[in-house]
Amino acid sequence: MQDDPNERDGQSKQLLMMMALAGLLAVSFFLFPSTPSTPSKAPEAQTDAANSGNPLPPDSAAGGSSATPPQAVSGPQAGLPPSAETTETTDSIVLENKAIRAEFTRVGARLKKVTVVTGTHEHDTQQLVPWDDRPDAQAIYPLGLRFPASFLGESLDSRRWEARVDEANQSVTFTLVAAGLAQIEKTFRLSETPFVLDASIKYTNASTAPQLLGTDTGEPAFSLTWGPNIDSGDKDKYMTQQELLLRKGGNNIRTLTSKLAWPASGLNYSTSESGIDWMAVTSCYYVVAMKPEFDGANGWALSQAVDKSRYLQVGLGAPRAEVAAGASIDRGYKVYLGPRLGEALNPAWPKLDSVLETFTVWGFTPLARFMNWFALFMLRIMTWSYQVVPNYGLAIIVVTLLVRTATLPFMLKSTKSMKKMQKLQPEIEKIKEEVGEDQQEMQRRMMQLYRDHGASPLGGCLPIFLQLPVFIAFYRMLANAFELRGAPFGLWITDLSQPDSLVKFSHSFNLIFFQLDGIHLLPILGGIAMVLSSKLTPTAGPTQNPQQKMMMTFMPIFFSAVCYNMAAALNLYILVSTLFGIGQSYLVHVTDEDLKAVSKKTPASTRPKHFYAAAHARKREAEREARREKRQTQTKPRPDAKNDKTGRKED
Repeated sequence: MQDDPNERDGQSKQLLMMMALAGLLAVSFFLFPSTPSTPSKAPEAQTDAANSGNPLPPDSAAGGSSATPPQAVSGPQAGLPPSAETTETTDSIVLENKAIRAEFTRVGARLKKVTVVTGTHEHDTQQLVPWDDRPDAQAIYPLGLRFPASFLGESLDSRRWEARVDEANQSVTFTLVAAGLAQIEKTFRLSETPFVLDASIKYTNASTAPQLLGTDTGEPAFSLTWGPNIDSGDKDKYMTQQELLLRKGGNNIRTLTSKLAWPASGLNYSTSESGIDWMAVTSCYYVVAMKPEFDGANGWALSQAVDKSRYLQVGLGAPRAEVAAGASIDRGYKVYLGPRLGEALNPAWPKLDSVLETFTVWGFTPLARFMNWFALFMLRIMTWSYQVVPNYGLAIIVVTLLVRTATLPFMLKSTKSMKKMQKLQPEIEKIKEEVGEDQQEMQRRMMQLYRDHGASPLGGCLPIFLQLPVFIAFYRMLANAFELRGAPFGLWITDLSQPDSLVKFSHSFNLIFFQLDGIHLLPILGGIAMVLSSKLTPTAGPTQNPQQKMMMTFMPIFFSAVCYNMAAALNLYILVSTLFGIGQSYLVHVTDEDLKAVSKKTPASTRPKHFYAAAHARKREAEREARREKRQTQTKPRPDAKNDKTGRKED
């Protein structure tokens, strides 16, 4: 699947833009599609050892130790059956249960298609393997088997394996024999846990000498691979999240799939880690994850350039192993193929639900951990609300009202403070006229005025600090919530995860900040509501000049343009929240009684002054008196001015 190399950079810029806009819109409340392409030619992928500083621990030989020192085997392809030139109808084998329909091909014993059944809304299935119309021997399919390049390499992926399916059609065992060398078995079984596939690889040494699989520089004995990517049906969303995740030591090591590169020289892995717990490839709505059932797994990843398209390949490798003559080693894996949904991820294995983290762009920091927790907390509230009102649009409205209600005391206090300051504008203008250019005295008297009337020039800042994290967390949560995929609201809003289209145009037009492909009503209504809110919200400072008024009108329109192609769920949240703020402004009334002095402290005029403050007060008074005398002198006409003028006229 083609992957956009600028994907996360665009996400980060849009996120920063959101934060900047939230700060500018202090009086209101309130980021690239790519098309999958099919390769015309399979790459010859060979790799050397990974550049790992810590070699994997050697595995104990199965079946006892060998008296002959083990030697690395070379040239095994001579014992393999010929490559499969064509695809036969008998090559396909299907395993199916209520959650997964997996179609395997005998060529390479790989997964050709997998359809997961989510059971949510009308879009209840998704085929996750990218389409490849080439013969199976040339196609890139998941769950292939890679050995060291000096041994079997990837040659097994083009060979036809023997297959044996159990009576219940829940498991299949593929067998391939390399004459005089080895026998390899791959078994896949549908687990009782939904969306989980159990896999095992059994390698038997059929030669008369011990075999050493892997290298002491970190290259695994063999790897179970996934490639080329996930075809999850969400690449047309306004925001995607294509990531490789390696779980190690209780932390997630994340890499953008667009940042992986097929090295120009050396053919080493793009990224490699030993001793990992599990690995995953995530899209916006779906996850493919593999977990080793053994210790010392080596996870690696790279991307391949084929016909100017990018193809991801990841693998979980088994540790280096010495296999005695006639002995076998068996390594098991668990493979998760399903939605990015907590109730599906949790049963698979512990901590797999950490793929739900949405603030990975901020790194593993306390702020990122808090925002992840907060976003998931709001997701739980939304799903709980859905149980009460079985409509996710109504659930979003419920969450919005709950958030606004929780912050209502702070918002009311802020609005009242701002309205007080608006009513105090005549007093502020009077102070400016009295003190002239004495900024220090003006600030002192204005702060005293604010204290006396219970107003604060910083009163409007607290709501912004409260609203900004809520908006960002809600934005990220809604952008990745699987629950909203295909969820209708009503009327023209048929999918909350997509922009609402009242009218769809036959052609789209790329404008500066958005793509005009139809009439999206929610962001338009949201912009109108923001303009109205800016008109009704009191200002916390001096009366706005025409430029400021124009800016306060332009910014909501600009914000609506940025949100124009975003999901209907987010625009619904913005609209409802803004309307709530408009209603809130009508609840706050400031009367003349509220403007009476509220300071419980002794008035400044009756309190004894410190000698230092008194001295400065006398100095400021002398300076004001000097300025008044200077102005009077400059404006008083000279006595002889008239006579001089008259004298000149007479002369």
